[in-house]
This record gives sequence, C-alpha cells and structure tokens, in this order.
Amino acid sequence: MDAILSEILSEIFLHSLQLTHICRSWRAAALSTPRMWSRLDLEISKENAPLDSALLSTWITRSRACPLGIRLS
Repeated sequence: MDAILSEILSEIFLHSLQLTHICRSWRAAALSTPRMWSRLDLEISKENAPLDSALLSTWITRSRACPLGIRLS
C-alpha cells in the first residue's frame, strides 16, 4: 500500500514543487522522485553564481539517473 501511495504522490509532485512543504512524508516522496528534478531553469548572473552552483549540484543529485534538461538565461 505504501508503494502505491508513493507512486501517486510522485505523479502529483511532478506538477508543483510547493507541495513538498505540506508534511514530512510528502517531502520524502518528492525528494525520492528523480523525474521531478529532471528540468531546471537557471537565470545566470554574477551575483547569483554561488547560489546557482549549489542549486545545480542539488538538482543533479536529486535527478539521479534521469536525463537532466537545463535551460540557462
């Protein structure tokens, strides 16, 4: 039953990262859903470079083996 619930939550999370702030179990389900982390849009600027680097590293780790699409602007 828990596996089915996790799969359903994973599908829901693909549509909104904000749902990861609902409760601990929802956050755990979101963090363990690599497809959720397979797309990243970064707006590059000199001021944000350290933050962007950390964000990219986190996204790569969470996307695991999923292909990662990155859009830079």
